[in-house]
Amino acid sequence: GYSKFGLKRYNIMVELTASRRVGLHRYTFPPSENNSKVILDLSHILSFDGAIMSLSLNQIKGVGQYKGGWNSGDSYKVYFCSQFNVNAIEQATWWNQRIDINTTSCVGTSGDKIGAILTFDTIKNPVIISRVGISFISADQACDNAE
Repeated sequence: GYSKFGLKRYNIMVELTASRRVGLHRYTFPPSENNSKVILDLSHILSFDGAIMSLSLNQIKGVGQYKGGWNSGDSYKVYFCSQFNVNAIEQATWWNQRIDINTTSCVGTSGDKIGAILTFDTIKNPVIISRVGISFISADQACDNAE
């Protein structure tokens, strides 16, 4: 499938599509905006533990542990790897109310709010593309799935 929609408040066009193991995200920012952010909120539906395992200027790797939803059994881990087409100019993680600039990882438990922020020069590169691979095996396997 394919979905295209606008974030009116920010004047950002978002396009999403997916295959069996990878999601493709395309964000088109306004040409006059600079230092635009892509925010990954890992804890939005986090049931148990989660981690941003590795963060660089063009890749986010992590894991979330979940229970419920389509799985009524034991908890399960979903690893992810988000690879970007251009380098960010700044990276950060957050844990609850604290934002840490230039950090490369963070860990949360049930109830914690965690995630990653990449800031891009969108005057130079107004279109940011991310390939998001997932895996039940490892973050490295998720990266392989994203390629």
